[in-house]
Amino acid sequence: MFTRPRRWATARQHLDTLCIAQPELVEAILSDSHRVDELFKFMYKLKTKKVKAGRNPGGLFLKM
Repeated sequence: MFTRPRRWATARQHLDTLCIAQPELVEAILSDSHRVDELFKFMYKLKTKKVKAGRNPGGLFLKM
């Protein structure tokens, strides 16, 4: 798992926001620092409207 608890907790909140709750997916994302970095980049782009997710932003993140 992640060594920085605060960053890990924030990443977990982002996954909850994206409705990604399947334990295998959550574990795969949170156990890889590169995937966590990509999650933060995706959330930034989503919030600044640089990426348009339509109805399912979680699905778009998983696809990317």
